[in-house]
Amino acid sequence: MIERFGDRWHYLISISRVDDPHNFWVYPRTVRERLPVIPIPLAVGDRLASLDVQAVVNQCYEDGAYEATLGYREPPPPPPFDADDAAWIDDLLKSHGLR
Repeated sequence: MIERFGDRWHYLISISRVDDPHNFWVYPRTVRERLPVIPIPLAVGDRLASLDVQAVVNQCYEDGAYEATLGYREPPPPPPFDADDAAWIDDLLKSHGLR
């Protein structure tokens, strides 16, 4: 069952177990929110492990040297952002010296 989380989100993280694929967890996030720590199903019968999604994204960003390769002066890729979120993104990038 998917619970309604409101109308405003940019990204969804979805997790399900291999032995119960029709039941799943959904984590909606806006661009302004930290990515969550989520439960990760391992083998059937195992307890759930925890995954800090934001820490993984941060480490991939650092290891991949994306700061040097991405075009931060260009508009962000989809999904589309409203004016308030676009201004927030612009301010964030400016604060990191990327714009």
